[in-house]
Amino acid sequence: METANITLAGSARGGFAALLEHGTLKAVREHQMRTNANLLRKQEWEELDLRLINVARSRLTGILDLINAGLTHRLGGLGTTVTQYEQLTDMSAANISMSGVTRGEQDDAGFNLISIPVPIIHKDFAANIRRLMASRKLGDSIDTAQGEIASRVVADGLENMLFNGSNLQLDGNKIYGYATHPKRVIVSTAGDWGTVGNSYTTILNMISALHLKKQFGPYGVYAATVQFNQTQTYYTDGSGQRDLDRIIKIPNVQFFKPSDWLTAGTAIVVQLTSDVVDLAIAEDMRTISWAEFGGMQEQFKVMQCAVPRVKYDADNNCGVAVSTGN
Repeated sequence: METANITLAGSARGGFAALLEHGTLKAVREHQMRTNANLLRKQEWEELDLRLINVARSRLTGILDLINAGLTHRLGGLGTTVTQYEQLTDMSAANISMSGVTRGEQDDAGFNLISIPVPIIHKDFAANIRRLMASRKLGDSIDTAQGEIASRVVADGLENMLFNGSNLQLDGNKIYGYATHPKRVIVSTAGDWGTVGNSYTTILNMISALHLKKQFGPYGVYAATVQFNQTQTYYTDGSGQRDLDRIIKIPNVQFFKPSDWLTAGTAIVVQLTSDVVDLAIAEDMRTISWAEFGGMQEQFKVMQCAVPRVKYDADNNCGVAVSTGN
């Protein structure tokens, strides 16, 4: 079990059948998506859910950064297959007068609607009823190993989507990530990050490039794991500092973190504001189940319906800078 499935529609089997009524999606409560609740007891569901959520959180870096920064947008549930954001144009300059009663130039901000598909990221696993009953006789808790792996790969799928986008398309609309957005600002590296000083200079240049796009922070900084580790070499000038120390002291830099999902040699600087990026959530991570083989086996699906939205404005300004070849 290595990768999660990413689709625009979940499986039509079992519990998902309850979602369909006259060809349209209907809102359902969590217990309605667990079609054979008597296989797992209440405390077993609680243990499974807790373990899966904790594992998922441990795998999320960029996604949790968005959540912690309040950059989330709630959608209308599983029936939402497309999310849109308004791409605003700017207004003309403000009027300046002594009285303030002079009639000013009236202006309206125009906007375009940009559409992004909202996929379901999901992974399935199964539990045999005999193994479950045997563990109960021994007084053991439910074996959550398979569910933990499923939860991890679902979290990985969402995290990878934030950095690298997805090949999934709907009506020509695509999902772009930090490193793949066509309007991202591309900045040349100052040199191999194995040389002290180059990573700090590169990040400074990336932030300067964002300033030219009127993107003034606050910023989050990410680097591929190898490059992040290279920033921990100390200067030989007696300062006792590393590039890592100097990068996190740059004004408006909120954090500097490694990411497993960036290609080696890649660094990202992103402005952490809602006009640049947010996480659109149709359905939080959850586990659903349905019975097979006359109740002898329970099928489980760990799923989340969400999409990162990396944005740009009507002037083609995107608050994401990318440097490669570091």
